[in-house]
Amino acid sequence: MITQSWAIFLDGYRELNAKKLFWFVLAISLLVVLAFAGLGITRTGITVLWWEIPVQMFSRLPPDMLTPGKFYKFVFLQFGIALWLSWIATVLALVSTASIIPDFIQGGAVELTLSKPIGRARLFLTKYLSGLLFVLLQVSLFTLASFLVIGVRGGAWEPGLFWSIPIMTLFFSYLYSVCALLGLLTRSTIAALLLTLLCWTGLFAVNSLESIFLFVRANYEERVVAVERDIQRLERDLASAPADDAPPAPPPPSSIAPDGAKGGLLSTVTDALKNSLRAPPGREDMARRLEQRKGLLPLARQDLARWTHVHEISLGVKTVLPKTQDTIELLRRTLVRTADLNAFENANDGGDDAEVDFQFRPNGSGPGTDVRVDPRRIGQRVRSLQDSRSAAWVIGTSLGFEFVVLGLACWIFCRREF
Repeated sequence: MITQSWAIFLDGYRELNAKKLFWFVLAISLLVVLAFAGLGITRTGITVLWWEIPVQMFSRLPPDMLTPGKFYKFVFLQFGIALWLSWIATVLALVSTASIIPDFIQGGAVELTLSKPIGRARLFLTKYLSGLLFVLLQVSLFTLASFLVIGVRGGAWEPGLFWSIPIMTLFFSYLYSVCALLGLLTRSTIAALLLTLLCWTGLFAVNSLESIFLFVRANYEERVVAVERDIQRLERDLASAPADDAPPAPPPPSSIAPDGAKGGLLSTVTDALKNSLRAPPGREDMARRLEQRKGLLPLARQDLARWTHVHEISLGVKTVLPKTQDTIELLRRTLVRTADLNAFENANDGGDDAEVDFQFRPNGSGPGTDVRVDPRRIGQRVRSLQDSRSAAWVIGTSLGFEFVVLGLACWIFCRREF
């Protein structure tokens, strides 16, 4: 039985090996790695061969973040994985493997194979695994070449890069299971490929919509935190503020010019005006603002509860579907620390003075109230919530969908007359 499955598996490999697209994708992957090796980094910018592109942000980064090893890992994740393998190479892999099942059940090969003592379910699953072999070989060679580049050029040998082999194979298996089922139902390579791309677009839309709702939820969480922080600050300031009818503090002696000094009166008036502009608000004003914030807090919590409910619904829909983006994100969590990403964003935003005023209108109507919220904290909260999703949940629920699809395909293949 093992010999028969191995023979079918080798036959699938020979079929892939005979296709020019397999070698074309492999050649493009090697060119991507060569372009990857041509990049470099300095304290002032990025080098491409002998040209240098200045990047002002690099001067604000701490020295331990601007190492060649971390730079190459960042490029590997953002371009090698997120762009090349996750999109371009995946589309080419689907084009190359979409014909395996339709050709197998149309060209008379299935009758010849079924004449041998081999179970139909095992036959179908073996053909399915031979399709995954395309991505397994491509990702393995790309990762090995990238590992050597990062080690030689960046001075950092990162064995964690090899996690991209099982992760990217899993990512492709979600899509290829759908492609195999559609190829079995339609018996058409073009139809299976186009419908799979359409399903992939739908999965991308569901994942993106959940991410948008998560961002909105994090935004309202930060606004609730900002309102609570303002209430605590106002209560503290109100407790230590002098009464409104207390006599004003006398100006410092240095602000009063002697009689006859040039500009003495003008200087005294100017200093008094500056002191009045810098004076803290009175108790009445602070009390009014405190009551305003206390009235705003339950409305902000109500909005947060509504958007949390909306996000939980979208997350429930996403749970039963393959999580393509979250699967790729597992690789980022393996290779790059979240603290490094947060420090990188802080430097990119230009320091700590990044808070902005949001015009907060409870329930979308009513008078606006300025609430100071740090956009970086929203992004960091979103990343924290995403990182809290375990690999078991991401991979387990996605494999659950894949097993259901493959089970349905096996059932159809076993019951169909060829």
